[in-house]
Amino acid sequence: MKPALHVSRIIDKVSLAASMAFSLEPLVTPKPGNVHRLGDVKDLKLEYFTMASPLLLPLFRRASKVGIEFLKYNIISKGIIGKIVYDCSLKIKRWFRTNIGLGAVLTLTVQSIASSMSLLEDPAFSLKTLSRNVGRVIRTTTVEDTTWYYKSIKLFTPGYLGRLCYLGYPDVNSPFYNTILLRNNISLHKLLQILSLDLVSKNLASNLECTIKYFTFFNRVYCEFKDWNYALVVTYLKILSENIDYLVFRRHGIETAKLVMLQSKKLLDEILNVENWRSKVLRFDLKLRREGINPGSTADIITSVIMVALMKGIKP
Repeated sequence: MKPALHVSRIIDKVSLAASMAFSLEPLVTPKPGNVHRLGDVKDLKLEYFTMASPLLLPLFRRASKVGIEFLKYNIISKGIIGKIVYDCSLKIKRWFRTNIGLGAVLTLTVQSIASSMSLLEDPAFSLKTLSRNVGRVIRTTTVEDTTWYYKSIKLFTPGYLGRLCYLGYPDVNSPFYNTILLRNNISLHKLLQILSLDLVSKNLASNLECTIKYFTFFNRVYCEFKDWNYALVVTYLKILSENIDYLVFRRHGIETAKLVMLQSKKLLDEILNVENWRSKVLRFDLKLRREGINPGSTADIITSVIMVALMKGIKP
């Protein structure tokens, strides 16, 4: 049994893991259609993620402290989760003028809160404990968190969530979204539950089910090949082969998103246990780039997987 860690060490470990995960994700190369060492994507540059990591560190520290306080006093200030996400987004907007990972920021904020709770409860940091605590954190969210999340989205891409009015939820670009959210008392938990096509939302609403599933897959590949980068590229393709990427769906339609899934599955089967895997993946990467396809939601899940790996002591 591992000895208990001091609270200050828990906060340090969790916040550093979150900020490092944010900067390590784009270094995984090549990730078809996404930012990596060999290529940027439109207005997204690899350097942005490296620069953003220290900017976000204090906010992930704040999230980690929220987790410690929640475990001790069983209460979270209304709107604090959404406010941390907004403050992260505002820093990114001021420095880079573009969205470099709102889904990752939301996930890492919740994950930081739950991870500090989990590490304080269980120094071995079991995935079961992490999943349970993510559920506890998400269920505490209020309409104030949703309001801050909407504000975060409006900083970058008002159409990110798509049209929600037919579900009884306000569109982000509606001038009355705040009034409707408050009147219907729509918590962030409720919002995430209805966004079943969005992998990031689905992951959080299901207590990090996707993160844990694909971390387990990553860990198996990593233990076999002892290659951090290869294991993460394979995991990226595994995620893409089994899920509709919401960003691809929103920009290119469901048929394109399904085709990307099928192509990823075929490529994954071709590169397992193959020495020249990189050239095959690069060809797929070039194809997606030519077509302007960027599976950003899949990259957000990889960021979450990396944070779990770091918390578990698995490093590049």
